[in-house]
Amino acid sequence: MKFLTLFIQSSLVLGLCCACKKPAEPKVNSASVTAESAPAFKIAEHQRQALEQAKQVEQELSKASEAHQKQIDEATK
Repeated sequence: MKFLTLFIQSSLVLGLCCACKKPAEPKVNSASVTAESAPAFKIAEHQRQALEQAKQVEQELSKASEAHQKQIDEATK
C-alpha cells in the first residue's frame, strides 16, 4: 500500500513538473519558410471564407431586422 501511495505521489509530482515547463519557442526566420510550410496557411482558407460569409449574413440580417423594427415603429405611431 505504501508503494502504491509513493508511486502515485511521485507520478503526480513528475506530471506537474512536466506540465509547468514552458515549451521552447521555435526560431523561424522569414527566409527559412519553404514551400512545404506554405500549404499550412491554405488549410484555414476555407474557414476564413466561411467566417467572412457568416459576417456578411449577420450584417444583412441586422439590416433587415432594423428595417423591420422601423416598419413596426412607424405602423404603431
